[in-house]
Amino acid sequence: MNKLEQALSLAEIVPLIPLHGKDAIIKGWPEKCSQDPEVIKKWTADFKQKYGSINYGMVCGERSGIWVLDVDDKDGKEGSVNLLSAFGEMPSTVSQSTPSGGKHYLFHYDASKPIKNGTDVLGKKSGVDVRSNRGYIAIAPSDNYTISGDI
Repeated sequence: MNKLEQALSLAEIVPLIPLHGKDAIIKGWPEKCSQDPEVIKKWTADFKQKYGSINYGMVCGERSGIWVLDVDDKDGKEGSVNLLSAFGEMPSTVSQSTPSGGKHYLFHYDASKPIKNGTDVLGKKSGVDVRSNRGYIAIAPSDNYTISGDI
């Protein structure tokens, strides 16, 4: 399957947005995310022509039914160590490796127990962020992202 076909398959499950690298390309992306194959095909054609390539972002929180722990081990941050120290081993869940060597852990979002976005949620420079409502992550089939498990 090519990148677009993989994105269309993913869009059957979660809403997507177009990314340049890992930055949202469209303004108002929380409202403009889409699962419509025609919209995603148009984004892909338009932005691939403009930027040379396109990545895809998964909108987190209530829109997708998924919240994410974003763990970074770079720039002096030791997210994996901090997460293990705070909570012990991670439960079995879908995860994704990021280009910088980090990990995204995906969990079911329960609207009755809202989770807020946050940066360095375990303390200054902890390397553990939360992506939920009005947050997103770059997701495979984006360049250099590898997912383990089924969403």
